Amino acid sequence: MTAVTNAGNLARSMLVTTLEGRHQGRAKGADQEVMTLDKTLKYAGLALAGGAVGAAIGMLMAPASGAETRRLISDRIESERDEFLKRMRKDPRREEGYPYSVISA
Repeated sequence: MTAVTNAGNLARSMLVTTLEGRHQGRAKGADQEVMTLDKTLKYAGLALAGGAVGAAIGMLMAPASGAETRRLISDRIESERDEFLKRMRKDPRREEGYPYSVISA
């Protein structure tokens, strides 16, 4: 029982020493941590404000309404998809300039 108690006491003393060391380290650099947090919050606020301003400008300067823009995007995607499928269905061997003799290495 003594070995278990001694091991427990050793573990507890190591934990207390570690926690005291961390606490003392924070006391010395506490001002730096607060300044870092302040700077982080400042830059996060600036980023959010910049995003809001950019979104507002984008909405004001949009060339068409939302419904019209969505229709244009949908039409463009459909035409690109049709063109892609048309290219995939073509047989390249029937195209002009196709190399009829293939040299293998």
